[in-house]
Amino acid sequence: MPFLAYNRIKIGRLFAEQEAIFNTVLSGVIAIDKDGTVRKFNQRAAEILAIPTTEKAADLTLQKLLPEHSQYLLANQQVPIRGFELFAAGKRIVMSRQVLQVKGQSDGVLLSMRPVDEVEYLSQQLTKLQAFAELLRVQTHDYANKLNTLGALIQMQAYDKAIELIGQESQGFQAQIHQLLACINEPAIAGLLLGKHHKAREMNIHFEVSADSQLSSLVRKDILDPLVSILGNLIDNALEASRNAVRYRQPMVQVTIDDVGNNLIFDVEDSGLGLPTDLETIFTPQYSSKQGAQHGVGMYLVKTHLDVCGGSLEVGISELGGARLSVYIPKQL
Repeated sequence: MPFLAYNRIKIGRLFAEQEAIFNTVLSGVIAIDKDGTVRKFNQRAAEILAIPTTEKAADLTLQKLLPEHSQYLLANQQVPIRGFELFAAGKRIVMSRQVLQVKGQSDGVLLSMRPVDEVEYLSQQLTKLQAFAELLRVQTHDYANKLNTLGALIQMQAYDKAIELIGQESQGFQAQIHQLLACINEPAIAGLLLGKHHKAREMNIHFEVSADSQLSSLVRKDILDPLVSILGNLIDNALEASRNAVRYRQPMVQVTIDDVGNNLIFDVEDSGLGLPTDLETIFTPQYSSKQGAQHGVGMYLVKTHLDVCGGSLEVGISELGGARLSVYIPKQL
């Protein structure tokens, strides 16, 4: 067989093997040039993003496929993105981004994606484990300080003070649990609030769940995970904002939950310095009041989850001195 013919057969076989592998992986994959031009996509990506079978890669751009997210996905292309959740093609998608390099030079990005429902179970378990680990870490730090105090009191033979401290700690912790269980009937939300309470204590911030709060069991079980993400992000931002304003006022965060009427209402208030005048900027992935490439994603994820739930968010001024963010989510669609 002539040498050139043999090479053509070999190259053709390699190409066919690569195409077979590319189109049988479980994740959707899209290769994109620096400017957003789609270079190649596999069948799984076409299924996830509902790309018509007649569409060719050469006719597509990221702006056309993901108009609401293209700016973010094309910015800072050297920085990897892992596990970014967005809403597109009528479904929630988990997407990652990796830079494409040719001979050591950036040549665009590679996007990989999976529908959320395919990875939701593992994601739920991981989220629960991470939350539990964070709670244990905070409690370990907190109780280590109390044990040191108890040890010092015992060494000084101040036994009455030591017993008083033990009693105060036990009563305070039980009171928190009883209050949450009495007004919050959704265990995941109650657990989140308890974890944030301990985190706030570690940061020396007064954290309070309003005594007027009330949450019955959710009718829409599909919104539980988005609710946990929304509330968790808003509380984390409030804690950070309160800590940044500690020179001006006592750091405080207050959460109020209400399910009276047709909407679930979550109010998160802080004693921070407030939000920027241009409120639209806080919902862009690039916005952040903190340092770090991923910090700006929090409020963007809040917006994404609100879109999924059919909810809305209002921003105002809190009596604590900072911002008040109110989330409204319909109980039923």
